[in-house]
Amino acid sequence: MRWLEHYAGLEDLVDEERHAPCAAVLSLLRTMVRVEARPSDECFASLLASLDFLDYRVRRSTDPERFLFEDGDTWDPESSDLRQWAEERPLGSWRAARSQRDQETIAQELLRALRHGHESRN
Repeated sequence: MRWLEHYAGLEDLVDEERHAPCAAVLSLLRTMVRVEARPSDECFASLLASLDFLDYRVRRSTDPERFLFEDGDTWDPESSDLRQWAEERPLGSWRAARSQRDQETIAQELLRALRHGHESRN
């Protein structure tokens, strides 16, 4: 899933392993299998859009030698992949009270990607 690739590298910055992007998605899928859930595409997209890793913010130091939080710029997952954006600079992260982007917007983007995937397979 291309959407998840944007967050590659975040697993090294989150507070808990369960907040890592792949771990969070796998946990959701395991739960769905365990309870035999078969959500609609809309519901599945909403579930993905509510995962905890989306609440993380990442800053990149402007100094390649050390991390200076005050001088850093904040990553925008909508504009670039995390690893690409990091450019081998020191990173810092924190979990914010809410996602940087609106959950409904994320869910709609995921739903469009899912439907596009269905169409390209037919």
